[in-house]
This record gives sequence, C-alpha cells and structure tokens, in this order.
Amino acid sequence: MLASNLRRGEVVVSAWRAGKRLPVDQRVIAGSLTATSGTGVRRQGQVSLPHVAGAWDLLVPGQTTLRLTWVMRFLNQKTEGVPLGAFDIVSRKKSYGSGRGTIDLAVRDLYGRVLDRGFDKASRPRGNAARVAAAYIREAIGDADLNGQLLGDTTSTVYGQVYREDRADAVKKILDSAGMEAYISRDQYLVVRRKPLLTGMTVSRLRMGPLGTVSSGDRSDSREQVVNRLVVVPDGARVWFAPFIVENTNRRSPTNVIDSPVVSRTVSDPRWRTRTAAETGARARLDRLSALESTTSVTAACDWTLDPGDVVAIGLTEAAGDDGVNERHLLEEVPLSFDGADQTFTTSTARPTADGDEVVA
Repeated sequence: MLASNLRRGEVVVSAWRAGKRLPVDQRVIAGSLTATSGTGVRRQGQVSLPHVAGAWDLLVPGQTTLRLTWVMRFLNQKTEGVPLGAFDIVSRKKSYGSGRGTIDLAVRDLYGRVLDRGFDKASRPRGNAARVAAAYIREAIGDADLNGQLLGDTTSTVYGQVYREDRADAVKKILDSAGMEAYISRDQYLVVRRKPLLTGMTVSRLRMGPLGTVSSGDRSDSREQVVNRLVVVPDGARVWFAPFIVENTNRRSPTNVIDSPVVSRTVSDPRWRTRTAAETGARARLDRLSALESTTSVTAACDWTLDPGDVVAIGLTEAAGDDGVNERHLLEEVPLSFDGADQTFTTSTARPTADGDEVVA
C-alpha cells in the first residue's frame, strides 16, 4: 500500500483476560513504547486511554493483557494493521479534568512474567540450550498467551548446572553461553535465536536528503573493550575438552590479530561441556567482542515496522570536507511515539564482555 495513499494512522488497543476479549476497544490518545535488544523484556512504555464507563474496573494490573495495533487507514477506505505486541499492565492511574479524563497505564511485554516467577524448587536441566530456555520461559508465561515458538538451531547443551531462584537469570546465562537471545515478538511468538550480527539482511534504509526520512544524526567509533583473541579453558571436572584459542583472523576486520595488536582474554563457562559447545559459544562471543564499537544515533520519521536486531543502512549527509556516513548498523533501541512524532534510533555493535555480560554503546 503506497504511503501517499495513507489518510491517517492511529494506535488501537484491545483488552484480554484468561483468553477472553473484554469490552475495551479504544484508540490510544497518547503514549510511547521503547523496544530494546537482548534477552528479556523487549517492549515497555506508557499508554493513555480515554476514561469511559467501566474501563477502570477492567484494566486491572496483573490480570488484564493489552494488545496494541498500529492501524493505517487509506483514502480508498482500506485499512492495514501492524501489531505492536501484547502487554501486561504494571500500574494504572486515573486523571480527572476536562471531559472524561484519562486512564494512564504503564505496560511491559509478556516476558515480564519470567522476571516475576522464580523457581519453586531447585532445577537441574539437561538438554539442548535453546529448548531448555524456551521451556523455562513458557512455564512462566503460559502457552495460552503465546501463538507458538520459533527456536534457532544450536548444538550447545545444558548439563549438570543447578538453578535455584532466579528464572530470568538462569535463562540469560543458558542463552549467553550459546550466543543466543530470547524475547516475545510483537505477534506473540516466543523467539529464541542467535544474537544478530551485521551479516543479516538489510531491512530498511534511513537516509537524509529530500527523499529521506532522517532529519539529524551523529556517529562515533571506539576501540575500547575490543578483544580479538579468546583463550577457552574448561570449567569444572566433568568437562571433556582441552584449552584452545579462538581469534579474529578476518583481514577485512579492523581489529584482526594479524594487522592489529592482540588483545586476549581467558574465558570459561560451566555450560560448555564439549569442545563443540565451547567453540560455538566462544565464537559467538568473539564475533561481538572483536567488533569495532561503532555507535550511531539518528532522528527519523516514526517507522512502526522496525525492531531491535534489524540491520539498517544509514546514510547521513556529508558536512564540508567530509564523506558522510553510508554503512550498515544493528538497531539496539527503537522508540515509538504514538503521536507519530520523530523517533531517535540508537544503533551500535553491542558486545558482551569476556565473561558474557552485554555491553551496549
């Protein structure tokens, strides 16, 4: 559908409880969402609705789930909807004033339930890392609120570790060891996938100029915290591989060990029980650790279809004596404003530290 045919767009909300639709179908009058990358809550924000009779009693924190949709209405009378996700209500506030007032809701996506629900007893999982993590997540969220799951391939396994209380921490550690991440997609699928890299397909172009959508931007590069060699050592008695090295030997990379100083770290992970699992996890970690930390922030027209982890081509107009920026970046943070205002995207080559914690520029 051509954008020139677009008459107007709006965010609409429907409310659900225990799989049943509630009589709350309204247009959102204000609010915003912020989507961030990595394992965990991907989308959260604020939603303001007009206060109509009975709505307050139905919009109960912890009981009611909201589904938000960006609806485009065209001059030919057709409509198209872009799902923005399903959200649990965290808190609510009623404001009084002219007219009927508003109901202001703080919301977060369904992954928030994983943060809330710890383990009832100690858990000692065994099996494929992606499937173990997915089972933990589904147990917390409930299959009734998910449309299915999309699991990426991995040879990494979980064996012998004991997790006692923090379910979300267990999921993150399991997936970090496999170089993967998990989140709930905007169409309510549980997604467990490899952490995105710049080798992915370009999904959008953000450019300045007469035909572009970008109004301003800035860019920076840094070699701080770059690591281009990992010494992998076994962690624990029941580990069946000898120490080995993985390193960045790609001559096209500005941080490769051939043309750049060697920066090495020793890493281990109790979930790496075999050489294959250790190589997979260490290589995924090195791919991100060895990337030059390039950060770009651009302010552009609101695009409801972009998600964290998407690869975008960014073009910034050159200043005097400068060639400008024309390169690919990973989206790390995507804000959405419900009034259609410009949004400021944050992109970077986010990397974990040598011990697995995520570092985002």
